[in-house]
Amino acid sequence: MSHCRREAVVRRGRSVSKRASVARLVAVFVVFFSVSAAASVADAGFASSAHSYYAIAGINYRNHATIYTDHAGGHLADARSTAISQSGAVSAGWMGALPQRRSSTGALQCTGTWAYTSSATTTITAYGCSILNHSTYSSQGATRVWRNDGSGTYSTHGTFLSPNQNS
Repeated sequence: MSHCRREAVVRRGRSVSKRASVARLVAVFVVFFSVSAAASVADAGFASSAHSYYAIAGINYRNHATIYTDHAGGHLADARSTAISQSGAVSAGWMGALPQRRSSTGALQCTGTWAYTSSATTTITAYGCSILNHSTYSSQGATRVWRNDGSGTYSTHGTFLSPNQNS
């Protein structure tokens, strides 16, 4: 009888029965394996550099470089450079971006082509230097913004180097 009382007291103290413990443990494993399976399906990845900030003609900008990889259907890697106006949309042609793919040591491997905004916008991202190869890459490019000072020229700004990303 004393054993039954002890069991009852423990249950009132929120003790977890073996059945409830097993059920919770099974639930944890199901969630863990579901998340693990989902992560293995998402083979694409990217690594972006820190943002660089600058102001030209009273407009605040920032830029960054990204290396993107995708393992589905091969070992794709491509470089991306992005310019962003933090002061609202700027006119067509006012921003440009140049992607550059680099090795894991930062050595230049490929320079893409300049891309410019074709309409009023706040952001441009240039994609390029795609390669199908299993290796480790990084990205560091450049961006341009229109000076709007009567000189008819752009101000060019390099991005920081992105972290490495495996393809």
